[in-house]
Amino acid sequence: MQRDHPGILHLHGKWDVPGSCILGIRDYTATLTSEVRSLIQRSLSSFGQLLFVGCGDTFSDPNFSALINWCRTNIGGAPPLHYAFVTEKDYGPRKKDQAWQGFVDPISYPNHADLPAKLLEIVADVQAAKRKPKRTSSSLIDEAQCLDAYRTF
Repeated sequence: MQRDHPGILHLHGKWDVPGSCILGIRDYTATLTSEVRSLIQRSLSSFGQLLFVGCGDTFSDPNFSALINWCRTNIGGAPPLHYAFVTEKDYGPRKKDQAWQGFVDPISYPNHADLPAKLLEIVADVQAAKRKPKRTSSSLIDEAQCLDAYRTF
C-alpha cells in the first residue's frame, strides 16, 4: 500500500496457497467481514489504478459488489478508473455492464493465448512512458518564446 515495490495482489487467493483461496460461501462470508481485507481493497481502489486480469465474472461476486458500492457511495465519481483484460467476445457485454461502468474499463485481447503478449505490450508502454523526460520550466519557457517568435513572423 505504500508503493515500496510493485506486485500482484491475488484477491481470491493463490493456487499454491490453498488456505488463501475463496471457494465457497463460508470463504465469502469471512472475506466480507474482514476489516483488514476491506481496508486494503478500499485503499487500492480509491487511490490507485488497478489492472484486473482473469476477473471476468469477479465483479458480480459479493466481495467486489460491496467494494464497488462502497466506492460509488463514499467517493462518487472521484475514484480512478480501473482496467480489466477481457477477451474480444466478452468486450461488448462488459462495456455495457452497469456494474463495470464508471469503475472498470475493459481492454480486449483476441483470446487467452494472446494474453501474455498483451500484458508485455502494456508493461513496455508503461515503462516507456516513465522514461520520457519531464518537461522543465526552462523547456516550457523555450516553447513559449518559440511560439511568440512564430506569431510575430
